[in-house]
Amino acid sequence: MLRLSSLALAATLLSATTLSSLAAPTPPSSAGLTAFRRQPTFTTLGLGDPVTASLRANDTSAGDDDTAAALKYLAEKTGVAVEQLDVVETYVGSNGVRHVYVKGVVGGVRVGNQDANVSIKDGKVLSWGSSLPTGQTLLPAKVDEPANGGVSEEDAITTAERTLGLKRTTTPTTHQYVETGEGRYEYTHTFQLRSAPDAPKLEWVEVDVSTTTGKIVSVTSWVASAKYTVANIRGAGNPETEILVKNDPARQGPSPLGWHNDGKASYTVTKGNNAYSQKEGGQPVSGGANNEYTKTYSSKQAPDSQNNVEAAVTNGFYVANAMHDLFWFYGFDEKAGNFQATNRDGGKGGDPVKVVVQGKAMTSNANFGTPPDGLEPVLTTFVFTDTQPGRDPAMETDIMIHEYGHGISTRLTGGPANSNCLASGEGAGLGEGWSDSLAMFIQRKASHTRNTDLVIGAWATNNPKGVRSYPYSTDKGRNPLMYGTLGEPGKNEAHAMGEVWATMWNEVYWNLVDKAGFYDDIYNAGLEKGNIVAMHILIDGLALQPCNPTFVAARDAVLQAEMTRYGGKYRCAVWKGFAKRGLGVSAKAGVFVNKVDVPQGC
Repeated sequence: MLRLSSLALAATLLSATTLSSLAAPTPPSSAGLTAFRRQPTFTTLGLGDPVTASLRANDTSAGDDDTAAALKYLAEKTGVAVEQLDVVETYVGSNGVRHVYVKGVVGGVRVGNQDANVSIKDGKVLSWGSSLPTGQTLLPAKVDEPANGGVSEEDAITTAERTLGLKRTTTPTTHQYVETGEGRYEYTHTFQLRSAPDAPKLEWVEVDVSTTTGKIVSVTSWVASAKYTVANIRGAGNPETEILVKNDPARQGPSPLGWHNDGKASYTVTKGNNAYSQKEGGQPVSGGANNEYTKTYSSKQAPDSQNNVEAAVTNGFYVANAMHDLFWFYGFDEKAGNFQATNRDGGKGGDPVKVVVQGKAMTSNANFGTPPDGLEPVLTTFVFTDTQPGRDPAMETDIMIHEYGHGISTRLTGGPANSNCLASGEGAGLGEGWSDSLAMFIQRKASHTRNTDLVIGAWATNNPKGVRSYPYSTDKGRNPLMYGTLGEPGKNEAHAMGEVWATMWNEVYWNLVDKAGFYDDIYNAGLEKGNIVAMHILIDGLALQPCNPTFVAARDAVLQAEMTRYGGKYRCAVWKGFAKRGLGVSAKAGVFVNKVDVPQGC
């Protein structure tokens, strides 16, 4: 979940924004200051809309005909001139689809909260989304620069640091417009603030400060937290009894040098190219000359006992590396913005996942801060105190998968360079749902049936009900959540929305497994088994969908992903899964009324 916590945002600094609390319960001082965001349009085109000759690039010397064609197509659909579209990121996914991520431009300057994306393959546009203002030119020449009487960068940073209680990072300041809800364009200093390395709680935000008024226009948090205080999903069993010994895999694709080499040096501690793990305030755990990490966890001992600390640090390192390698095979690779110290095939390096166990700022929680590609993310866990002497969630795989899942969905939605596309509203809820869904997919077993319910967080909370409102079940008697649930009081909170989305995915998953079977080796992404199909279309859909998607847009992206990769073979299985939970053909974005209809032929 994306949220800001403990940030005392002064009321006098609010400027043309919406002040919203993104977590519940929230301390009085907690608030999120988010920019205006137009609900995106999103169109999927099945097998594709052939790009006409008039949209083809005349000059292909850059070797990228599809990108130029995608921009012209987007201009045709939105009415915004190509000259006012700036490509932020483009890459080709594992399914051969080129994804082009765009921002609007005013006077040569990007508009930070105007996003668009086009997915194109073999000269055919498969989908496009846009939060650009359609059918109009994108407004004025930019305001005076600070040198001409505006607010200086130094003053803007000082204001933000004092207001938010955070410190400026070394990432250079940029400048952009932020469109306001009143149709104005604020020219801003844009920079990052972060809590100190030894701070008890991770805060990491991007801030926009007006160069003319000095007011904070927008604050976007890159920390996704999961609050496990009510009910969540389980799956792997008791981590104290389900012990497994794994060798450091040298997978030729994702980790050819193994897990303890970052391309520059080899390590005999919990550090490598994909991740490094440590206790808060401590150091990575040593594995000795042979890199052997043998400590096991006991809930009869305090979490901060030496054995338990080493076990938790090791497990955090293991899960982060396993997630890195697994999703590399499903398209979350270097070009797509994955997490690595050293990249070999595109994208930006310098961003292995930092895993911090036993954080001190809170209890019974975990979070994941996801900055843009090239900046290091942080996964932090906090001891659960539901039982004594407390349990470390770094040992519970479903919690760790959930947190890492935030990094995947944030990097893929809107492209690797944009971490602001699941920041609020339905997008934040969808982010929670994808994370729970990945935990379910990974922890499913051959012995499971559609009547096997899953629960997250049962071990950490010492409660068989876990931390979500209902178990993830295909039985509406055991889990009644529907699309219409989003319209009920209190159900617009991110985790509550996420439960609905993950419940829908559970239905889709079982429809696919019933149709195409189950295969236990989920690293074998080339097989066409139902559980592997589900993983592919979830990941493919993230890259296809627009910035800040609605439930309807996210559903359509999944359907487009299936059509692109599998040609419609599983179209009805997907539709029936969503429709069973109220997100049928006639469901409308923002209108939370259950619609259970499916397309003709399904």
